[in-house]
Amino acid sequence: MIYITQGHEKGIGLEIFLRSFQCLNPMVQAQFKLFVSKATLIDHFNFLNIKNYKLEDSQASFLGNKLHCQYVEEAPLSKTALDKALETIKEHYILITLPTSKDQLPLNEMTCKGYTEYLRHKFNDSNLSMNFIADNEYLTLLTDHIPVKNITSSITSDLVEQKIARSLTHFRSKLGIQFNEVIFAGINPHAGEGGLLGTEEEYIRKGIARLKFQFPDIKFLGPMPGDTLHHHKNSSTQLFVYAHHDQGLAPFKQKNNFIGINLTLGLPFLRFSVDHGTAFSLFGEGNGNLTGMQYLLSFCLKQLAE
Repeated sequence: MIYITQGHEKGIGLEIFLRSFQCLNPMVQAQFKLFVSKATLIDHFNFLNIKNYKLEDSQASFLGNKLHCQYVEEAPLSKTALDKALETIKEHYILITLPTSKDQLPLNEMTCKGYTEYLRHKFNDSNLSMNFIADNEYLTLLTDHIPVKNITSSITSDLVEQKIARSLTHFRSKLGIQFNEVIFAGINPHAGEGGLLGTEEEYIRKGIARLKFQFPDIKFLGPMPGDTLHHHKNSSTQLFVYAHHDQGLAPFKQKNNFIGINLTLGLPFLRFSVDHGTAFSLFGEGNGNLTGMQYLLSFCLKQLAE
């Protein structure tokens, strides 16, 4: 089963899911369950000019399509939909979270900076890792949604070892992907230039040394300059590890555009999202680009079949 949580009610996510869902055959459609507000769903049917729809207790019917639903009404809707999905999700299920804004993910009197952080707190596991996939290209971030000033103090040898070990283990056990090579970016320009531009790379080196002991069959390289790391790609069995969010995502998104998947590893189940945000400015127009969502749904259905 693939659970979908609605994301922000004024974002592009639900629209592109509904339009992509209609491209699937009925047997495949039966594998999806959407956690959504009735009001949000009706708004989307209206601006997508879908007139003959019917909302039943646990199903939405529209244009000959049938979509399993669990309706939620309590704001913020992104959080409520996610919490309801987490109550019943099973280990072999897949979770897709549609894009939302940071203010929709409060937890214990704090506002989480994104779904990955929310799940870290919810599951009390700081080593859940943010990963990205696109056409046999894989990357992991050591840090993600944190201020730039906190990056160097956040990267420790323990973090490097534990977060990458978790990613490697779950890529293999959950996705069947075995890497032969893991390549690390440094933190500073030119990977520190031998200490002239910073010595924080030493923490990455110590973490790599521990990983070599845990995974003797994998070749670990780095730390290397982050601005040229992506030029080392030569196969689909490499994992690229970047020190921080924009260092890794800038070349990834420039190269892959909408063909990218955001993946959280370390959970009992697989959690995915499209690799773009809410695009509030496009809400209600009905012409959002479906490429990323269709790529994501295809990838998830393949995982479910395996």
